Amino acid sequence: ILYGMGVNALRKNLGGTRPEAQIFYDNYFREFNGIREYLENVKKFASEHGYTETLFGRLRRFQNINSRIPFLRNMAERTAINAPVQGTAADVIKLAIRYAYEDLEKAGLLGKVHLVLQIHDELVYEVEEKSLAQASAIIKDAMEGVLSRSYLKYQTSVPLLVHYHTGENFGEMK
Repeated sequence: ILYGMGVNALRKNLGGTRPEAQIFYDNYFREFNGIREYLENVKKFASEHGYTETLFGRLRRFQNINSRIPFLRNMAERTAINAPVQGTAADVIKLAIRYAYEDLEKAGLLGKVHLVLQIHDELVYEVEEKSLAQASAIIKDAMEGVLSRSYLKYQTSVPLLVHYHTGENFGEMK
């Protein structure tokens, strides 16, 4: 819903009837009453300026945001709604990788800690067992500290909380 899903798409995703989906949809906006205004403001901004921004000021432009063709305009509006949130998340994880690398380097752990994989907001490292506690703390701090270590065009007081798990192999992770 946050990214522009309408009642019919919601019905298809959740199953059930259209009236049930409408109730869910209406309750969503009633429960999270600032979201509808936020979404409308993002669409209005994108329509007026042709782009949206992440918290870090990265722009995404929308060529069809004012198209006379409803399908193209609606697709651009959905993408514009999505871009600030998903784009900020992408910025955060990329900066987290950078800060973790820099901090691991300062701690002399680069040869003992290797980034293996990034999946959305998750980082997977391979770490020598004797360096696990130190590396885990460094990576967690780097990830949680992205907003305080970076230039933000728009300030926020929302904390980034990181949880981590360790295991002998990726198959053991949950």
